[in-house]
Amino acid sequence: MSFIPLPRKTEIAIKTTPERAWIVFTFGVPTADSSSLEKDSLFELYLAAIWCSMKTLHFQPYARLADALGRADLSGRSVLITGGGRGIGFKIATSFAERGVGRILLVGRTESRLVEATKRLSSIAGTSVRYEVADLASQDDIRRVFETLKFSPDILINNAGYMPNPESFLTTNLSEYWSGFTINVLGTVRFTQAYLRHRLEQGGNITRSSDNSEYSGRIRTECAESVSLLGEQGWSCPMGGIVSADIDKQVARFISVHPGAVDTDMLAKSQLGGAFPSTEGKLVGDFVVWTATEEADFLAGRFVWANWDVQELLSRRDDIVSKNLFVTSLTE
Repeated sequence: MSFIPLPRKTEIAIKTTPERAWIVFTFGVPTADSSSLEKDSLFELYLAAIWCSMKTLHFQPYARLADALGRADLSGRSVLITGGGRGIGFKIATSFAERGVGRILLVGRTESRLVEATKRLSSIAGTSVRYEVADLASQDDIRRVFETLKFSPDILINNAGYMPNPESFLTTNLSEYWSGFTINVLGTVRFTQAYLRHRLEQGGNITRSSDNSEYSGRIRTECAESVSLLGEQGWSCPMGGIVSADIDKQVARFISVHPGAVDTDMLAKSQLGGAFPSTEGKLVGDFVVWTATEEADFLAGRFVWANWDVQELLSRRDDIVSKNLFVTSLTE
């Protein structure tokens, strides 16, 4: 891999230790008008962030991932996907249906989108699909979802998220700003807790689909969501270690996946469309399905990118586990 030159006002420090890889972005003072970085600079930072850990990157589906999915048997399994009515959530649901899972439950706020998604997924033979309208900001909605369930989902995909309006902290409406915390942090925590309580007898399998804001730095358009998602990552197992330390692996297995820059409504709202190399939604869906298989058990408690090569990950399995790689915490 060749070194990617960065503009003078941007510095990137990559420190790799035997235990883990660290990425630290330091940005110059933002300009008064729009943003602190040009899109080309963001592109370079994005690639540097992924490349620091893995040699092989993918932005479209590839044969080795298809082969890995072919080795797994998900028939009869059930999956619950939050934010499953559109965007990345729908792509994930489609990939699960294509792999022959028995049941899919979509959870989201907008019924019209859920109805359309359910109709499209139901056309894939062998999979029963239903939906529940629920807002992760509402504890009552979350409680109702699990009280009315006729089955206990084997797999939970925490995909729902909220992008506050792209404004600077000084000008933003704080109610709007706080919505990011309410959904991305508190809502996800509540939903995960409710799921684990529902699965106490069987154990849980949880994947969190995160997004680009953890790596966007001090950028105007990402301010509110960046902070809220960093808060979420602080409690979640792969980034903070808190939940994984508190919950035995026999009770639940957590993996966080960065999906890359997928062309979705949320990316458009961020005003960062075109700033990053585009990742095809099917790649993300297939990779997330793979993380739910037994072959990916060694990634429990870790944060990975959907752009990484599954065969390279598997070839480094012993090294990843023994050196505790890809486990990021808020402490040294």
